[in-house]
Amino acid sequence: MEESKLMDDTVFRTTFIRLLKNLLKTAEKLEETFKDLNENTKKTEKDHQLCTICEVSKENYSRLNPLLSTMIHSKYARGIQAANVLLSLRLVGIQDKNLEQLFQEVRDSEVKKGSDLTSGQLALVILSLRACQNSDESVTYFPLVSQLEEKFQKEIENMGVPDGNPLTNYYQLSLDLLTLCLFNGSYSITEVKNYFTPENKNFYFGGQFSVDTGAMAVLALTCVKRSIMNRQIQTNGEDLQYINNYTESLVKKILSEKKGNGLIGNIYSTGEAMQALFVSPNYYNKNEWNCQQTLDTVLKEISQGAFDMPTAAAQILPALMGKTYLDVNNVSSCASGPGHLNISIHEPIPVEPTISPTWISVNYTVQINETFFTEVTVPKGSVFLDVMEEAQKINQTAFRFTFVESSWGPYITSVQGLEENHNDRTYWQLLSGGEPVSQGVGNYVVHNGENLELMTDSFIRAKNEKSQRETARDVDRTGEIGMAWFTLYLLNLLWALAGTSTQTRSSCSVPPAQEPLVNSMQVLMENSVTNSIYPNPSVLIAMNLVGPYNLEAQKLLTRQLMAIDTADMTIGQLALTIMALTSSCRDPGNKVSTLQRQMETWAPSSPNAEASSFYGPSLAILALCQKNPETTLPIAARFAKTLLANSSPFNVDTGAMVTLALTCMYNKIPVGSEEGYRTLFGQVLKDAVEDISMRIKDNGIIGGIYSTGLAMQALSVTPKQSNKEWNCKKTMDAVLNEIKLGKFRNPMSIAQILPSLKGKTYLDVPHTSCSPDPEVPPTLPNHPSPVPTMGPNITVKYTINNQLRGVELLFNFTIDVSVKSGSVLLVVLEEAQRKNSTFKFETTMTSWGPIVSSINNIAENVNHKTYWQFLSGKTPLNQEMAAGPRREPQAWLCSRLQSFNCRRKINSRYQGIRLGCQGAWPACKPPHAPRSGRPTPQGNPHLIRDALQGKPAGPHPCTRPLSYLIKE
Repeated sequence: MEESKLMDDTVFRTTFIRLLKNLLKTAEKLEETFKDLNENTKKTEKDHQLCTICEVSKENYSRLNPLLSTMIHSKYARGIQAANVLLSLRLVGIQDKNLEQLFQEVRDSEVKKGSDLTSGQLALVILSLRACQNSDESVTYFPLVSQLEEKFQKEIENMGVPDGNPLTNYYQLSLDLLTLCLFNGSYSITEVKNYFTPENKNFYFGGQFSVDTGAMAVLALTCVKRSIMNRQIQTNGEDLQYINNYTESLVKKILSEKKGNGLIGNIYSTGEAMQALFVSPNYYNKNEWNCQQTLDTVLKEISQGAFDMPTAAAQILPALMGKTYLDVNNVSSCASGPGHLNISIHEPIPVEPTISPTWISVNYTVQINETFFTEVTVPKGSVFLDVMEEAQKINQTAFRFTFVESSWGPYITSVQGLEENHNDRTYWQLLSGGEPVSQGVGNYVVHNGENLELMTDSFIRAKNEKSQRETARDVDRTGEIGMAWFTLYLLNLLWALAGTSTQTRSSCSVPPAQEPLVNSMQVLMENSVTNSIYPNPSVLIAMNLVGPYNLEAQKLLTRQLMAIDTADMTIGQLALTIMALTSSCRDPGNKVSTLQRQMETWAPSSPNAEASSFYGPSLAILALCQKNPETTLPIAARFAKTLLANSSPFNVDTGAMVTLALTCMYNKIPVGSEEGYRTLFGQVLKDAVEDISMRIKDNGIIGGIYSTGLAMQALSVTPKQSNKEWNCKKTMDAVLNEIKLGKFRNPMSIAQILPSLKGKTYLDVPHTSCSPDPEVPPTLPNHPSPVPTMGPNITVKYTINNQLRGVELLFNFTIDVSVKSGSVLLVVLEEAQRKNSTFKFETTMTSWGPIVSSINNIAENVNHKTYWQFLSGKTPLNQEMAAGPRREPQAWLCSRLQSFNCRRKINSRYQGIRLGCQGAWPACKPPHAPRSGRPTPQGNPHLIRDALQGKPAGPHPCTRPLSYLIKE
């Protein structure tokens, strides 16, 4: 019995010791966990100290008056801009009945737009609404939080694919996470770990770190960290360590963007960067950031008017008062202590005007082609926009205008129906007493007796030309990425009077003595329009850009393009069709969505695809940019990154089209978009323009004569200038000389050069004038060159001939065809096919028009190097358009490196067989030497393939467009 009891005691002691050891191990783990939590708590406790250091002292509150005045007195703060302002004012403690209007603006925006708000916009609405509620008020934002959860999840799902991106951008994604964290919305810690790693590509643009995005991510991660520490989220110590590491890395990257004067990134990204540094003082040493220096620099910038847009003021104010977006729910340690601005905003007391006038009178003038003047009476305290609205009531015709709202305020888009045009630098300039105003149309407060003016830049461009160049260089030097770089762009629109446009433009014009030559060429192009199954969109674009002479041809081409089947079109052809219809003020319908879907899945054929393969996609980016730049932004960014990664140098045409497309995106980046897009697009533009400039020849021609037109367009609008100066006049003189020599007689070649000769570019497509049919038709040129007109019928003998050995079907058929005098070769082929199916033919549409690919079921063969060659009599059609009478057109099937009735000669220059034809048939000549230095025969498979795919190889005998005029 005692022995058994002894054994039981032994077992008990052994078990007890084992349990005690396990408890000790558990205690050690708990101690480590608490130690980690304690370390994190210590890090958080330091936040308040730095906030206090950086607050503006009460003695300096008056220095914030410009910010407060800009936000409070802006009657045009609407939508998302109102949300920014409301959030900022409430964070710093301003309480006033004037905020009720802002509150209602935010609510109206949420009600009107609802599901159309992006995730980041919805998050901002939630933050601003919460900032206006007391703790005892009913919670009305919870349904919005549920909506945000859904939008946030869709953003995450869109990144689930390899190399995926959010639907919006990482700035908005971080704002989403911050808001969900503050309002106990649902989100996955695992997803935070996976997608918020600082090395994620979405934190970078053009290889440069985005300060705004990183700062917003730090605020979001800080909130998540605190939720973990407060046991609001169940997780483990490993997750907390990830978040700490991410935050530390992002903070270091933010500080790496600090400038010598204390600004971080740029003046507009500094506010949010300060907020991020407020909540993360334990991740950097005190000597790494002098908060007071940053504060002093910002206050100096305020005094110089840098923040006179409501949104700009709203983004900087919280940091100046030691506040962060984390204070919305009072969860930040920065929430305690002084810092609430004790100001009151008083409305003017209404009194009789005879006692103390509350109405003022101003003089308002609009100058476009004519000058219109009126005297306007408005309430004291009115802004420029109020004056414009009153003037419009007085005279709708003379003073009508339109404007758009953005998160940065209203800006004028048209006056008297004349729209702004960034590419022509046509924008609306606001002046007071002949001097540019320093604020936007919704912010500039007018004064009694003031002389206000609104005019296009053409009235004062010469005076401000030097100022514009200097300001453009300054903007380039300070173009650090940041969400607010778009602020600079929009401020350029609003402050255009001050000459702050980043848009530079080199231009030259046709001398008056040469204008008849150019006008005659236009008539030639317009007369090529026939009732064909292959309407040319490039011709319609050119007609609409410069203004058509032949209105019937314009209508016919528009109808044809409206009805054309786009199913088999390439991306480039579809884009041209959309642009052509847009230039005719016609709705392209579902063609735009079709093109967008194609571009969303587009990818180059290989990492080092030929540069010419980017020509069609560039056209697509341009067409989509002109329709909806916001949805095009991620597509254009992916395209730009692909261009940067591609090592193949651009040819001139492709480089020019890339420049036009990305210039459009550069000028139209939507409000609220990620700030680094400008840097990305700017980098690609710089490379493309440098590449084009290197192809400028001594005589001014750029690349080749047929690529010069697009290159002139690109160099005239690019915001990024080349190191090599372009002499536009020399290029213009060279082109005019080539026109005299008859080099531009093909409709497509005319269509590409004509816009540049008339001072237009493809960027002008959305701004063409589509007024109702005029009672008096346009006046034709006074002395046009003789151009073919449609006269009586003529008879043409048409022969198709295949005697090439190795081809199964040999034939030689001739038919008489009756067509109108002045018809083009394509009409002859169509009429012959109608009369006899033996003359059946097929074409491939290219950027130079339709090219015959098959006759009588015998198709050209790239692998066999065979093609169809057209002759008139015995003379090949080796010019763009026949200049003299043409009899008996013939189609011969030829080898690209040998032809029927030609001797086969060995020529080491071509390292193969060349044309050695008898009679008048000239050999194909290389249009240019490849970059390797070895000349290439004009009929080489690469050029043929480019032409068949609609790529700009220029017209040449081996791929002859069917636009030759037939005469009896």
